[in-house]
Amino acid sequence: MTDDQAPYDWRPLWSIFCALNSAEHPLYLAFLLPDHREKAIINAVRSNKVAVRGRRGGGYSSLVTGGVPEEIKGLNKDADVNVLQNEITVRETYVSTALKNGILARINTVSGETYVSVEADLREVEQSLCKYALPRGWREPVADEASRSRRGAPPKYDWAPIRTEAFRLLGKNGDFSLDKPKWKNQACLEKELLEFCNKTFGEEPAHSTLNEKKYLSSWIEEWRKQKRAVGN
Repeated sequence: MTDDQAPYDWRPLWSIFCALNSAEHPLYLAFLLPDHREKAIINAVRSNKVAVRGRRGGGYSSLVTGGVPEEIKGLNKDADVNVLQNEITVRETYVSTALKNGILARINTVSGETYVSVEADLREVEQSLCKYALPRGWREPVADEASRSRRGAPPKYDWAPIRTEAFRLLGKNGDFSLDKPKWKNQACLEKELLEFCNKTFGEEPAHSTLNEKKYLSSWIEEWRKQKRAVGN
């Protein structure tokens, strides 16, 4: 897949780390601890299921020479990924034979290619985390099964982005409280989501539809359970 076929959302690795560190991100509570977040990003980058690019060279050499970013191939569990410094060293092992003390022996030779200014596709990293790295029992808010295509007439609204926005708002504002005039009850969240629907879809669902048990109230309860699960 090339850039002109499907635009990538290229982000430096440290920027992806910071995005997941934001309380507004739907996956914030899933990777609350910095080391868990960093390890999840490293595993996603190593998986070869995420678009990754960088400039060849060590230190700042490729920045000085103006190297062109290129796709990083050969990533595996042995790749050395430094998230905060945006560096990756791809390691390859070559097996050869040579005489050693008169005996033919196998020799393993390890070589590495270092890339700097490394970037990855944020959306593919998020998708990889949702598919392979979420804690056991965690139901991710980025893609809702109920919103995927099914037989029969398609749903009028794509509920996945609405659900994601609900989690973002709850992450940003916390639970409802009378001490927060603009966030004192569920109606405040409902108002924000209806405005989001107007901006996103050009119309808004009926109050009764949004307040069906499978939507707003279940999202709030799910968010509260996830928040309790991490002890925060």
